[in-house]
Amino acid sequence: MGLPRSATERAEVRAGASSATIAPPALPRAAVRGDGYPAARAGGAPIAARARGWARSVLRFAHRKPLGAASGAVLTLCVLAALLAPVVSPHDPVAQDVPNQFRSPDRTYWMGTDHLGRDVLSRIIHGARISLSVGFLAVGVAALIGIVAGTSSAYFGGLLDLLLQRVIDTMMGVPALVVAMVIMFVLGSSLTNVVLAITVAYTPQFVRIVRSEALAVKETDYVVAAAASGASSARVLGFHIIPNTLTSVFVFATGALGGAIVAEASLSFLGLGIPPPAPSWGQMLQGAARLHMETFPWLVIFPGLTITLVVYAFNMLGDALRDVLDPRLRER
Repeated sequence: MGLPRSATERAEVRAGASSATIAPPALPRAAVRGDGYPAARAGGAPIAARARGWARSVLRFAHRKPLGAASGAVLTLCVLAALLAPVVSPHDPVAQDVPNQFRSPDRTYWMGTDHLGRDVLSRIIHGARISLSVGFLAVGVAALIGIVAGTSSAYFGGLLDLLLQRVIDTMMGVPALVVAMVIMFVLGSSLTNVVLAITVAYTPQFVRIVRSEALAVKETDYVVAAAASGASSARVLGFHIIPNTLTSVFVFATGALGGAIVAEASLSFLGLGIPPPAPSWGQMLQGAARLHMETFPWLVIFPGLTITLVVYAFNMLGDALRDVLDPRLRER
């Protein structure tokens, strides 16, 4: 006796479903190659796509902060000129040509010559090497010390925090330039001592900034959860606290670079910086330039404008980066 038609159909459907192979889900068109096979997944974004992403970010930054973008362009040119100084300098910065001393700016010497016949433009270009090197080294080392000391002081607290902050308060009670001058008086004039003096002068500010940021991050839920889960202090500091303080450090360091260049120029102007004949922006304002600035003003005008432009560019770039990177100011 046969089954009713509807029951037979239901039995055939169940039998076919049990023996059929489940078809794989259809791949999107972008994941299928031209021959019908799945395309291999890329390990990361192509270099060209990343470059376009960086270009778009730079264009957005330039659109939102045109003054900051212009400052970044000026600093980029300054760094390139310092790196390529032997190539782009029209003359030897230390070669003396006494017959051409105090020569006014012309086609041969675009910014004139000094009391020894040395080309002012070439000395400014080579002086960028010294000024920028001192700035980046001093601020970089001060920032590194500030990150380690500031986060440790905020995280561990107790006697370490108390003693460290009293030392920082004492150091910050003395002007940074005075601290640098005392160090140079004791150690003598050299490039290494200039970097050391400016580093010591700027370290307390970095420690204070990093500590204030770390104290706020320390109380967040994910840091408390990481410590409660048994993570070591080194892991909590390295993976949770320090990365969240880097934005403030980076923004402050950008502005501190301008201050470090001014400090180096001030030390050189006072005769405590880079010893001659090495070209330095501050050194170019000292000595004969100061004595003859009324008669031969280009000796002071061009080095002074260079220092002013670079320091202003660092300050404007730091302000623009702060506005972009700080979430509290991002919507303004």
